[in-house]
Amino acid sequence: MSLCISLYYEGNIYVWADSRVSTEVGGKSYVVTDDYDKIRQIGNRVVFASGDVEIAERVFAGITADCSYEGIQRISQVAYNEFVAARKDDTAYANLKHGIEFGVYVHEIVNGVPVYVQFGHHNDFEVNYQEPGDQELFAVAARSDIALPYAARQISLGRPLEFAIIRTFEHVADEVVGGILSTFLITPSEIAHRKDKIHDRKSYPKWRGRAFPFMADMRGNVIARSITLTGLVENSKMTSSDIVGGTITGALIRTSTSGARVEMDAKGWRTYDSSGRERISINANDQFGMNAISFAKSDGSGAGTINGGDTVFQMYSFGDMLLAALNGGRLFLGSGGGFVDFSGATVLGLTIDSVSNLRSTISAIQSSTANSATKGTSTGSAGPYNCGIPIGTKLATDSGGYYTWEGVPAHTHTQQ
Repeated sequence: MSLCISLYYEGNIYVWADSRVSTEVGGKSYVVTDDYDKIRQIGNRVVFASGDVEIAERVFAGITADCSYEGIQRISQVAYNEFVAARKDDTAYANLKHGIEFGVYVHEIVNGVPVYVQFGHHNDFEVNYQEPGDQELFAVAARSDIALPYAARQISLGRPLEFAIIRTFEHVADEVVGGILSTFLITPSEIAHRKDKIHDRKSYPKWRGRAFPFMADMRGNVIARSITLTGLVENSKMTSSDIVGGTITGALIRTSTSGARVEMDAKGWRTYDSSGRERISINANDQFGMNAISFAKSDGSGAGTINGGDTVFQMYSFGDMLLAALNGGRLFLGSGGGFVDFSGATVLGLTIDSVSNLRSTISAIQSSTANSATKGTSTGSAGPYNCGIPIGTKLATDSGGYYTWEGVPAHTHTQQ
């Protein structure tokens, strides 16, 4: 569980905590490790966590430098409640002497004022805000009932502060308290840190399960803030908020196991809506040399596809299709020397005004034709035309008579 002692003295806060982690089995405590920091600097604060290491790691991972006290409260509540719920049927935790205990303690100086804020599982991590007085000594968590009066006596005897505190930790050291003593000095402008060895008065039983840095709990869970691995890692499931790597290879990569999500595998890429229906997919088909983007309606039926093949590029819609260039833009068809073929289609809504300059060209032709009907013409009359035979010529007939040639009768004609 570990022990934490704090003192406000002459405008500064001193905070001390040990590093020993223990486990309790069958009512007996075992030392798991002496190399775990249950007290850490986060921004301008020093935060101590007392209780199960797995809960502590979740809380430390969630707290940021600018977290409010209410934010720390919520982080602690969620981490603790999820941990307890996951172990409700685990006899290893159900039989603990004191149950699953956990608390968070924040130390900081705000505008020159020392502040201690405590959050404990016993009252659902209610925010307990305190402002310590000068030379006021506090102790929390394991062996605090023994450590507090002992430390106060050592200080009252005039012992140097560092000596008095380390002697206190050595006085109460056992399976639960010990290891390394972390000392934090919080001033209004900075935080200093040092570590010292806590010397045990006797040896204590060691936990023979998996030891640190793996931090295996009683259920075989491994907890660590940072792990460097050089070999193969085989696992069926990994939960993390961030994964950073040069190459990530896997059979299926997805954002969720169900509902609205994105999936990617060897077949392609897909998106799903909140009902779990596939809506957009990108697929490759080596057999037919085609690559397609497919779209589906909300009922799962097809909406359309865009196919790219070795010899043709196709775009299909299973309903109405709109191609539009909005905001005054232009839609180009057949640009780059290509052709637009409407031979297999019925074209609707295409009028003279839809084709640029077509109406003005036809109007110009009509105007020119109308004007040419009267331009450069004349009308006149002529007398009889002799057709090459002088008028008055006598033409004999077979019966011995004759006709007198008078020519073609007069007529009117128009010419251009």
